[in-house]
Amino acid sequence: PYDVSVIPRAPTPVPGMANNGFWVADMGGNRLVKLNYEDEVTAVTNDDIVVSPHAVSAAWDGSCWAIDWGRESVVKIDADGKLVARSISCSTGILADGSLCIIHPAALDCGGDPDSCFVADYEGNAVYKVTLEQNSIKLIRSSAEYFRPSALNVVTTGNETTIWVADRKSLVSAPVPGTWTPVVIPTGTPRPPPGQRFTPVPPEANPEKHRISRNIFGEGTVQQWSASAPMNVSAIDSSSCWVADRDAGSYMINEIRRYGPEGQLSVKGNAYHSISMPVDVENVPPQSSQGGASE
Repeated sequence: PYDVSVIPRAPTPVPGMANNGFWVADMGGNRLVKLNYEDEVTAVTNDDIVVSPHAVSAAWDGSCWAIDWGRESVVKIDADGKLVARSISCSTGILADGSLCIIHPAALDCGGDPDSCFVADYEGNAVYKVTLEQNSIKLIRSSAEYFRPSALNVVTTGNETTIWVADRKSLVSAPVPGTWTPVVIPTGTPRPPPGQRFTPVPPEANPEKHRISRNIFGEGTVQQWSASAPMNVSAIDSSSCWVADRDAGSYMINEIRRYGPEGQLSVKGNAYHSISMPVDVENVPPQSSQGGASE
């Protein structure tokens, strides 16, 4: 199992709907599994629907979105584990008919929405909104610029969606922004297996940096903060988020950080204290009291 996503509550109560439970991305088993809190399997994808799924995001109606790592595509699965739709994968980001496609999906989050989700395309240097229209997938590219996005989380309030993203775009303007140069593979170097590729690296003109950014989807501007090597992000609300920041080059710079209007707050740690190598973080929303008010 590589990822898990709890089925959220419906925005408004739905009579007869009891979707308590969670979806699991079983990467080694090549399947997506839905379980209830009694540890009973309530849905599972059939063989060959997904290959090495490594990310899943549950929707309030019991369905889910997931990344099929083996096929480098995004899939929509219904509440019974049946395939609804699959994105088209390509190596260029644009199909022959001019429509968009995802090159290398690295992370996704639907925010509980059965009809859409947001996907970080690592090699495509982009974030997409993926919508479901008549059982087919449509892509809308974010107006904001990204470089190697690897983690994201979304918060939707009304018609506005805030996207928190961890990527490697330099906070300093580069002479040639957004460009990169493929690696020259030496003769005799073993080739990657099918479905995988050597990752290109940026030139010196656009040095890699790590950052956390906040963007209102549809707008081109972002708020951004520096980071060491963020592994994952979890939104608190539209203005704040948690980040698991792991500096792989040092045991002394590993933190859980909170970014927001108040700036950056850190829970520091190292190999000898409470936090050594954080790889994930999850915000716990406040519980509701019997009266319905948020505590």
